[in-house]
Amino acid sequence: MLLCFQAALVFTDPLRWIWIGLFVFLTGGSLIFYLGVTGLAMTVLSMVGCILFAAYVVTNQEVEIARLQSQAMLNELQETHLKLEQRASQAEELAAIEERNRPARELHDSVSQTMFSIVLNIRSTQILVERTPAQIRPQLEQLQGLTQNALGQMRSLIAQLRPQSTEQSPVGVSDELREK
Repeated sequence: MLLCFQAALVFTDPLRWIWIGLFVFLTGGSLIFYLGVTGLAMTVLSMVGCILFAAYVVTNQEVEIARLQSQAMLNELQETHLKLEQRASQAEELAAIEERNRPARELHDSVSQTMFSIVLNIRSTQILVERTPAQIRPQLEQLQGLTQNALGQMRSLIAQLRPQSTEQSPVGVSDELREK
């Protein structure tokens, strides 16, 4: 039985079973040859022991191989999971950057044009002061409307940039004062 156990440990599958079969045949055959039917009864236990030891070794080796393969797959899955988490984090960062850039583009497009219009109106008002002071009032009203529009756009864009929070306003500060 010990020789069968050693053969199961040392040899690979086809050769292993050939050696075990040879040991079983030699052990059983010699006892049957010398002792007859009585030898057959004595041999059955040793033959079964040889086969069981070999099967035990083979099963343990297969289980160990399967465990190592499972561990390798687990390691690979963990690496892939880490890479996916990193890519998801990068995607979130890019989305956040894109969201921050959107108001900047809007600021550049809308508010910048309104401010340019205000500068032109101020210049034309300066010219009107020198030439026809009576036309200044409508020009100043138009300037006031443009600046209020620009201020509203700026507040809207700043509100979009401000992080959302559930905090209450400081004590004694009204909504009207915060808007100003």
